[in-house]
Amino acid sequence: MYGTMAAALLLFLLFLPCAAFSVEDESPLAPADTSSPRATMESFINNFYKGYALGIRAYEKDEKEPGFFMSPEVRHLLGKSENFLHKSVQCLNLSEVAPRLRKKRALNRLCC
Repeated sequence: MYGTMAAALLLFLLFLPCAAFSVEDESPLAPADTSSPRATMESFINNFYKGYALGIRAYEKDEKEPGFFMSPEVRHLLGKSENFLHKSVQCLNLSEVAPRLRKKRALNRLCC
């Protein structure tokens, strides 16, 4: 009995992120929600997850396609991924970083 319930719970938790975060439903021009600390954290996590998911999808699609150059669809997916990752960077406090270094430091803080 517990094995069946544990398996059902595990499947539910594995597919929850796919159902909870729709990658296609948000405007690329909408800024990250930083109205409160909780909204900022949720916005950071959601946008980072969406950007990562789109980047992985683009990578997998590019690996399956023949040829050296990326297809327009892969470039489109990468562009959307970059938009979501840029929104997650908007949630970081980079006020003490020099403007010339902000992009590099933001990427370092996202990855590490």
